[in-house]
Amino acid sequence: MTNTKIRVLAALVVAGGMFVTSGCGGDKDPAASAPPVASVPEGDAGSGNPSAAAAADRPVDRADMSDEERSRLWGAWGRCLTEHGVPAPPAGKENQSVDVLQKPENANAVAACASKQPESEWEHAKRTDPDYAKKFRALIQCIRDKGVSVEPKGEGPGYSLTDDRQITRGMQVADECDRTVLK
Repeated sequence: MTNTKIRVLAALVVAGGMFVTSGCGGDKDPAASAPPVASVPEGDAGSGNPSAAAAADRPVDRADMSDEERSRLWGAWGRCLTEHGVPAPPAGKENQSVDVLQKPENANAVAACASKQPESEWEHAKRTDPDYAKKFRALIQCIRDKGVSVEPKGEGPGYSLTDDRQITRGMQVADECDRTVLK
């Protein structure tokens, strides 16, 4: 499962949790009091590509974000989806959530929330950074230099860790290399 798919699931779970708990206790929305996070997804998470205008305004999921910032970022997108009729996943069924976004009946919700769907730093860089290709090659080389087998998918930003025994280490190394290459 890609990081984006995991984050899509988290966004829907967070959104579902917000609605479940919103009727209990005070009427203060924790997302409303949180400071905004400036940041932009990997294209396979939704059904279709957002318009160019929406893509330009999407928040960026940065490697240096805290878990709280990342949760707020993806939670805002998840809340938007549920507000537009995409059902939040039932507890224990979160792995089925990505498929829900690809259903035709949810296409309008996905389109309406496209400007809130976070994109990875690499997706953002691919659209905006003239040095993207050089940086992507440096990322792949950094991962390989740390002993992890990796193959790029075209010109990125996707890549595959090619040794199943290295997945956990590969993800840690990829995060380290992201911070080094994108700084």
